[in-house]
Amino acid sequence: MKNTKSYFLQTLILSLVLLLHTSCDRDVQIFSSDELKYNASYPDLRYANIADEYHYPASIGVADSIKVKSLFHKWTIKGAADNQWCIPNPSSGEPGVLYNVGILPSDNTGLDDRVDTLSLTSEGWTAKKIIIFQKGTAYLRTVVGKNTLSENVGDKLVVGIESNQNWKVLIDNSVDWMAFDGNSTGNGNGSITLISTKNNSSLRQNTKIYIYDRHDVKRDSVVIYQNGIYLDILNKRIDIPMKGGNGAVKIESNTDWLILISEHAKSWLSVDRTSGSNDQILNFTIDKNSGLSRSTYVKVMSNPYLVLDSILFTQSGVIPFTEKFFEGDDITFNSDGSATLFADPGSESRVLRSKATNFSYGKYIVNFADVKIARESSTMLMSITSSNKFNGGISWGVYASPKYTDGWASEYWLSDGFGSKVRQRFDNDILRADIKSFVIDVKRSKTSGMVDIDFYINDILLKSEKATDGFLSGNPMIISFWIYNYYDKTNSAVFRPITLSYEAY
Repeated sequence: MKNTKSYFLQTLILSLVLLLHTSCDRDVQIFSSDELKYNASYPDLRYANIADEYHYPASIGVADSIKVKSLFHKWTIKGAADNQWCIPNPSSGEPGVLYNVGILPSDNTGLDDRVDTLSLTSEGWTAKKIIIFQKGTAYLRTVVGKNTLSENVGDKLVVGIESNQNWKVLIDNSVDWMAFDGNSTGNGNGSITLISTKNNSSLRQNTKIYIYDRHDVKRDSVVIYQNGIYLDILNKRIDIPMKGGNGAVKIESNTDWLILISEHAKSWLSVDRTSGSNDQILNFTIDKNSGLSRSTYVKVMSNPYLVLDSILFTQSGVIPFTEKFFEGDDITFNSDGSATLFADPGSESRVLRSKATNFSYGKYIVNFADVKIARESSTMLMSITSSNKFNGGISWGVYASPKYTDGWASEYWLSDGFGSKVRQRFDNDILRADIKSFVIDVKRSKTSGMVDIDFYINDILLKSEKATDGFLSGNPMIISFWIYNYYDKTNSAVFRPITLSYEAY
C-alpha cells in the first residue's frame, strides 16, 4: 500500500512538471537526464575579467580586454547607440573558442560626454551588459592671479577664464560692494572684470563668484575678498597628551591683536606672548595633567575690537572607573571616579575590566598612594590581555599578594595569557602597604605585528615582554583589575583603586 501511494505521488508531481513546461512554451522538448546534461538548444555563454562599467577620457591609447566563450552558439557584443563609437574587437565569435575581446572607444572630438551600453548576447539571450562612459573635450577653468579688491570704490580685479565653450559668471545677489565692470559672459578663453562699488572701513568681507558652462551647469567658483580688518586662526584645535607638551598656533592678520586665557586655565596653560601684530606664530605650553581630562578656549581678539575668535585646547587625563569605560561583577562605581570590588570570605575572585574599544597604545597607571587597599588576606592584580583570550587564563600583569613565610611582603608575578609562556614570579622586599602604583606600558614594537609591554611597580621596571598586537588583529587589548581572597576565608576583601591614568601614544 505504501509503495502504491509513493508511485501515485511521483506520477502526480511529474505530470504537473510536464504541464507547466508545455503551458509556458509548447516548443520545449522533454529530454532524458543524459540529454539534458549536454543540451545544446540553450545558449551557454561565459565571460571573465569584465566590469560593470568602464570610464574613459576623450582620447585613450590602451584597450581593456575581456574573455568570452560560448559552448554551443555564436555570440555578439555590440552597443545600443546609433552612432557606434565603441566597437569591441572582435565583436562576434564562433562556439567552442576562447576570445580576448578588446574594448577601445574611438576618440571623442565633441564637447559633450557620451555613454553607451554594450550587450553580450547569444541566441537572443543577453548574458551581460556593460556601460561605457567617455568624457568630451569641453573644459572650463578660472585663472586667478589675485583675488582681493582694495577697500576703496573703483578698485578693479581681473579673473581669467580658460575654456573651449560658452560660459557665464554670476555674483551672489546679496553682494552690494562688488559688481561686473563689463561683460559677465563669453566664449572660449577670456576674462571678467570686478569692481568695488562701496568703501569698506571695517572687517574684511568676502563672497564667491560662480562659473557656469554652456549647459548652465556650475563648474567652478572663486572666493573674492574686499580688504578690511581680518584675523584668521589657521589651527583652531590643539590636543595635548596627559604628560603635557607644546602647541603652535599660526595667526594671519593685518591688525593688532590680544590673547585672552581664562583664569581657570592659567594654572596649566601659558603662551609666549599675549599680544602681537599681523602674521605670527604663537607657542603655547601645557603642563602635565594629574587629574581628569580638561579643556579651555583661548580667545584671540583684534585691537581695536572688531574680530573675536578662539582656539580650543584639550588635554587627556585620568580615566574614571565608570560604566562607560569598565564592567565586571560585584562592583560599585563611586562618585569620586573610583570603583570598589567586593570579594566575600572564601570567594575566588572579582574583576573589573575595561571595555575593549575604549583604549589603545599607551601607559596605564593605577596609583594606590592615598587609598586603603585590600586586607592582608587578599591578592591584587593589574593585567592586560587580548580581548579574545580574556577567559583563557591569567594574563600578563603585575601582582601583589602576601607571602606565606615573610609576613606581608609582596610577590610579583608575570604570566602570559597571549600564548604558552611559563609563568614567572619575582619576589621583592616591598611591603604591600608601601606599594604606590602599578604601571603597564603598551607601545608599538619595531617588530611588525607586535607590541612591547613593560611592567612597573613604584616606577621600578620589573619585566619587558613582546606580544601579538591585538589592536591590529581585531582583538584589542583590555585592562583588568582583579581581587582574590583565597587565604583567609573569614575576612572579606575590598580593592578600591583610584582612577586610572591613561597616557595615550
